[in-house]
Amino acid sequence: MLNYLRYLLSLGGASLYCCFPTPFLLTDCKNRKLAIIHRYKLWPSCGQPSTTIIHRKTSSIHFNQKVRLYGIGIGIVIGTTNGDIPGLASDPNFAKSWINMNVLPFYLASNIILITVGNEVMTSNDQNLMNKLLPAMQNGLLEFNSANGLPFAINPHPYFAYRSDTRLETLAFCLFQPNAGRTDGNTKIKYMNMFDAQVDAVYSALNSMGFKNVEIVVAESGWPYKGDDNEVGPSIEIAKAYNGNLIAHLRSMVGTPLMPGKSEDTYLFALYDED
Repeated sequence: MLNYLRYLLSLGGASLYCCFPTPFLLTDCKNRKLAIIHRYKLWPSCGQPSTTIIHRKTSSIHFNQKVRLYGIGIGIVIGTTNGDIPGLASDPNFAKSWINMNVLPFYLASNIILITVGNEVMTSNDQNLMNKLLPAMQNGLLEFNSANGLPFAINPHPYFAYRSDTRLETLAFCLFQPNAGRTDGNTKIKYMNMFDAQVDAVYSALNSMGFKNVEIVVAESGWPYKGDDNEVGPSIEIAKAYNGNLIAHLRSMVGTPLMPGKSEDTYLFALYDED
């Protein structure tokens, strides 16, 4: 595990992070478990205690409780539940109330760095919930991000594009390997990898909504090393190629066609088996 991390870091810039399934426990003042911290910064600080940690909520966190966050420089990501999405989508006052209750009183003291909306909504098979996701983000949260200089978190996974189109040229396009490229039908921009195309798609959407100044953070991206017996794509070799080439691409600071000369802070998802 450590040798593989050293290999990734040697590809030598954006900050790089690893999602650790082994939990760090977050408790309240009565030692009740509130959350599992499962992401840790790898580069440039290489895992020092002062680097950014992001937690995934495993149960309802009540921010009127006293929460102990150990270490220096810890950044917190908070998120709305899927159950909050309908209210956020239909009622701007609900969105403002959520921000006023869960964010503003604790923003400076607790170093809240990101706000997420729901969890895996687009794969929930709940069409009503999926339809309300964008309005939920528009009613308050993107405005808050914009006003406070906070980034917008996305999960680009080229693997899923390859899983639905398993041609060799698609695999090369997803792995940052030499390929003929693909041209966007609207912008006429030629993309040489799927990651840039997915990130620019979000950037274009934010721009069209009036939030061009909101930065993008890649909350997770990776490639599975193992899947179902009939599943095409997961393997150790391909996962190593994707993660390594992604890091090299980010550290090159080439950027995307719509955001040249910069790279997004990126979290690498599930570098080892959590089981």
